[in-house]
Amino acid sequence: MNKFKIKKKQKYIQKTMLTIKTEIVKDSFDNEYVLLKDDLPIEITKNITDKTQFEGSINHIHLLDNIKEKDLPALGIIAISSIEMLDKYLKTIYPDKHFYIYVSLTISDSMIIRFHQEWCDESPFYGVGSVDDNTILIIRKNNDNGFYFERGINIKCPELNN
Repeated sequence: MNKFKIKKKQKYIQKTMLTIKTEIVKDSFDNEYVLLKDDLPIEITKNITDKTQFEGSINHIHLLDNIKEKDLPALGIIAISSIEMLDKYLKTIYPDKHFYIYVSLTISDSMIIRFHQEWCDESPFYGVGSVDDNTILIIRKNNDNGFYFERGINIKCPELNN
């Protein structure tokens, strides 16, 4: 990917990240879900048995489509920047809550950012070994400072080495 295309994609993603809005929605047990705000109000009418799955399935944004393997190093750097932007937003708005933030980069598919709260007694949305052979998953737990990487593919990308 040439530098012009990288900058163009980076600006598009940054603009998208700056438009993110969230809201708290409570269920009948007073659990507070942090959800991406939509034009339509979200009302929880059923008993949520897996809070992580519920939040993680709603809280995702497709940032780019048709990812090419040769673009992964540049997109990996953009992904980390996107995670940092979302992390800063969530820490500012919800300082007492802890979140997992993910960006998945899947060849011939999408770059998706996703987040959910850390729920007691529940596993994260993506477990160890949960990515396929065409995906890199970048994870940040926002009460930590580091990034964790789960690779389904092996690429030469020093920027994404642990």
